[in-house]
Amino acid sequence: MTTTTPAVPVPSAAPSAVRTPVLRTVLVLAPPAMLATGQLYLGIPLVPSIAGEWGVEAPTAMSVLSTFGIGYAAGVLLFGMLVDRIGARRVMTYGLLAAAVATLAVTLARGTASGYALRALQGLATGAFPPAAFAYVGMNVPAERRGVVLASLTGGFLAAGGLLQVAGQGVLAVAPWRTAFFAAAALMVLASLAIRLVLRPDPAREPGTRVKLTVTPQLIGLWTAALTLLVAFVALYTTFQLSADVDRSALPWIRLSAVPAVVLVPFLLTRLRWAAPLRAAAGLALVTVTALAVAALGTGAPAVALALGMFVLTFGVALAAPSLAEAVGMRSGAARALGAGIFNAALLVGASVTGPVSTALNGLSTSAVIAAVITAAGAGVALAVARAK
Repeated sequence: MTTTTPAVPVPSAAPSAVRTPVLRTVLVLAPPAMLATGQLYLGIPLVPSIAGEWGVEAPTAMSVLSTFGIGYAAGVLLFGMLVDRIGARRVMTYGLLAAAVATLAVTLARGTASGYALRALQGLATGAFPPAAFAYVGMNVPAERRGVVLASLTGGFLAAGGLLQVAGQGVLAVAPWRTAFFAAAALMVLASLAIRLVLRPDPAREPGTRVKLTVTPQLIGLWTAALTLLVAFVALYTTFQLSADVDRSALPWIRLSAVPAVVLVPFLLTRLRWAAPLRAAAGLALVTVTALAVAALGTGAPAVALALGMFVLTFGVALAAPSLAEAVGMRSGAARALGAGIFNAALLVGASVTGPVSTALNGLSTSAVIAAVITAAGAGVALAVARAK
């Protein structure tokens, strides 16, 4: 089966990649990666405040905020099809500006009806960034450095899980919940300017050329594994937020325990010579085992133990995420933006469904065990892709 989108012929990566400053690319792309995906997590600590203002139960408020993920998934698919036609830098620049406007619009929500619509719109606009960023890296970064840059990019996505929750909690301590979205919108504008000023211009486009994405069983397997990537991550963070057994003062430290894991993975990838699908399988297997261990500990465990568990679990996710992204890019050919768009959409659908389900279950053991089973299936699929010829 093939999916066809109008696009620009992809130039040889080697000449432009050699001239691309890798560190500068990481410094410009990682912060908006954190900011974009962080909108999915920013709402978690805001749930009690929003639920109280709107007069609804916490699960209802959580479902409203989780609508961002559905819009985000739709956005990465839509813009994944447009990146090859419009250009990666252009999509990131104007996409972040549109996301800033949509993020400001969220502050206008006065109940669940408007909340659902505005969060979905915010997600749709923010979805412009991931496929364009992955496509830019694929076109401009040398192959031998690409894994490290992808790890930094996906690390920004993952660090958002801890940092943006802490940011949201900090905002609530001094200001109304809407302030968090005002701040996010301002940062999106700054990120858009940095991308426009620092990154390489898009190559000249030739009208009428087309790029084909050949959908193979291996690509389907990798996208399926992506569905499971954030399930345990989101399930555990959501459960910690809602559990009365977890010390409120310890929550920021539990959330921040994810950050060192994200920082370590790029250094590991410079030394780990396994094939990308095998690295992904190993990372997902580590997530599975850790989720079961955290379930055994329970929410009443010492905060240090829970933080250590989340560090190890995040390390597994941070290892699997760039590995899956790299494997998808290698198998997508010139249509890497569309391949990345489907990858990100699958990842976000899994994360978005997990939040409301975990809120409804409202129990660490049940949520963690179900998440572990789903993640184990993802590890098995990634391993099958690694073994396929």
